[in-house]
Amino acid sequence: MSELKRTEIKEKLFSIENGTYSVKLKSIEKIVKKWSQDKNYDVSIPIKKILLEIEPDNNLTWFGYRSGDCFPKEGFFVDQSFEIMDEPLN
Repeated sequence: MSELKRTEIKEKLFSIENGTYSVKLKSIEKIVKKWSQDKNYDVSIPIKKILLEIEPDNNLTWFGYRSGDCFPKEGFFVDQSFEIMDEPLN
């Protein structure tokens, strides 16, 4: 993709809803750029930062490193820790 086309797409994206999301998108862009230049390949830090940029308050997100019954030992919480209820809500 040419740099001109990339700039066009970025400008359109940043102007959605009259620029409502542009501040967050620019912040996310900086997070990704910083991570891409880092020597550390641990993606958990930029993922946490990106998701907290999107939802800074009461972010109940957890990422597991593998599938199966590994919650919460094999993964990480983005913000607040939480527990999974064993019984369904009525």
